[in-house]
Parts: sequence; structure tokens; C-alpha cells
Amino acid sequence: MWPVIHPTFIRKIYDWMNDEYNMNMMMGWGIDTALATFRIFRGGVLERHPELKIITHHLGTLIPLMAGRINGFVLGQGKNGSPPAPLRKTPTEYLRMFYVDTAEGMWQPALELAYGFYGPSHIMFGTDYPWGDTVKIVENIKALNIGDKEKQMILGENAARLLKID
Repeated sequence: MWPVIHPTFIRKIYDWMNDEYNMNMMMGWGIDTALATFRIFRGGVLERHPELKIITHHLGTLIPLMAGRINGFVLGQGKNGSPPAPLRKTPTEYLRMFYVDTAEGMWQPALELAYGFYGPSHIMFGTDYPWGDTVKIVENIKALNIGDKEKQMILGENAARLLKID
């Protein structure tokens, strides 16, 4: 079994996020996933267990968008103001070790951003059923300006390989 990170409602958050426009689910879940991903990486889990494969949801949420900022800030301060623990790899190298699903792939720019960050081997087809539009996700994957082999990897080969499905 592979660890899978799926967001949940953030408990300590602005009170209004629970009451207005479904924002805790809409935005809070992405924040929750990004924070969990970051803490796994920066807490040294991947440093200690480089063979560990972790699947995150929704194209990695904020990680591809914030990767440049993470690279710039992560080495400046450690936990609780202490000096940062040294790393053998760059922050980006660790963050690219995660696998992501395409559940946010209904928005083409998000899919393109995630592809640019994770590459074809770390993105797996996912729909977030019943909320996701499976047809739109498949259309967007097929519309990526990449080769057919990379599309097949995303549409099923990566999941089959990672999850050892024949």
C-alpha cells in the first residue's frame, strides 16, 4: 500500500471560511494538502526514506505554483526559529518525488503547470468522482502539447506501474 494524501477541512482557520462560499473545501483543502506535502518533505521523511512513494491529490495543489518561493525560503529558517536542517538535495528535487493525480485537471492551465513541475512520470489519472468532470480531464490530458507516450503514462501506465497493477 502506498501513502496517499487527501485533504480535509482545516480545523484552525478563519471562521468565515467554513460559512462563506464553501471556501474551506474549495481553497482550504488545497492549502491543507500543500502544507502536509511541505511538512513531509521538510521534516526529513524523504531524506530518511528516499524510496518512499507518496501520492498527493489535485495535481499537488499549491506546490507547483509555490515551488520557486519554497526554494527561496526553505533554507533560511528551521522549525521554531532554529537553523534549518541540511538537505542532500534541493527542495524542488524532494517535492518532485511526490506523485499527483489529475483531479484538478479540469482546468487546463493547472494541468500544464503540474506537468511542467512533475513531468510525465509522476502524474496519474484521477477524477475526484463524483465531483470531477472525467470527460473534461481526459480531454485536457489529450490536449497537452506532449507525445502520445507521455499521455499514456498519465492516463494509466504510471498508476499501473506504481500500484503494481497488471
